[in-house]
Amino acid sequence: MPIFEEVDQAKLREYLGEKKLQPTVAKTFRLDQAPDAVRYLIEGRPFGCVVMTG
Repeated sequence: MPIFEEVDQAKLREYLGEKKLQPTVAKTFRLDQAPDAVRYLIEGRPFGCVVMTG
């Protein structure tokens, strides 16, 4: 079952395009910290995105 209905997805894209919404970054990990990032996702259930950087 999708989280958003089709109409909601369109509205979400519209808001993102108009910069009315911005993603929340919970934590940033370097690529060499990938195992830590996965543990953080599994154990911590972050509020926001987890970002991997090179």
